[in-house]
Amino acid sequence: MNEFAATPPTSPRPPAPPIPESTQRRPLPPLTWEGRLRRAIVAVSVCLSGAAPSFALAAGGFSMLGMLAGVATFAIGLVLISWSGFFRRWNRSPFVRRTLTWVYSVRLVMSLAWPFVMVFDGVPGSFAMSLVQEIGFQRPGFDESPEQSQAMNAALDLMGPIGTFLIVIVQGLFLNLILLTGATGLLVLQRISLPRPAPLVGNEFCGACGHCVDGVPESHACPECGATGRRWPEPPTWIDRWSWTALAIRASVVPAIIITVAGTLLYFFEGGLP
Repeated sequence: MNEFAATPPTSPRPPAPPIPESTQRRPLPPLTWEGRLRRAIVAVSVCLSGAAPSFALAAGGFSMLGMLAGVATFAIGLVLISWSGFFRRWNRSPFVRRTLTWVYSVRLVMSLAWPFVMVFDGVPGSFAMSLVQEIGFQRPGFDESPEQSQAMNAALDLMGPIGTFLIVIVQGLFLNLILLTGATGLLVLQRISLPRPAPLVGNEFCGACGHCVDGVPESHACPECGATGRRWPEPPTWIDRWSWTALAIRASVVPAIIITVAGTLLYFFEGGLP
């Protein structure tokens, strides 16, 4: 037998069938004005709730304008992140949603526990003050004469608007780094110990339960929960499911409670507000 005999040509592999359009992963559509407004309300509520202990600890000593400007900066940053397509796609993971819920719930609970407030807010605040002082800001001393106090550059006053703003930014970055470290640990722990859930892939989701309804006519009910309401281009979160009344009540009551409790605890434990 001739070992150099030509081998019969092989038939080409048939092309893969096209992916149906209903199951293709299309880019996320931009958020509606309603979705943007809802996320902005929640971001402001979370920032006010998290900043309440620091407001209580610094009341009467630091610039209120600087503190409000710092909190507003973080609120704007949180809003922009929640609007981004990267975060919205990343937030589709049940592990990520659960982790964010746990981390920020613990943060809000710690805002009500006075011993934790002194550690979790007081220590980063002292670190932020020291760091801001290192770049030239000064804290007015009690033994300074009026002439010395007037000669101090107001722009470098540690407790003035600019100094307070920088302290809030540094303290907030430090606190968020701690939260991010805890969130990373929880996320890794879930991936190791829990079965990985199926990814939420699709183009249409039930507005009531978040089940993918690709291919289900709009006149039909959701096969998972039986709802016939609005459909979403991405899995809806609790921010989207709550009514406007429920969202407004929760977003205003939670910060009010935390601010009231923080101020009351400071009054009793420190012998009155400064």
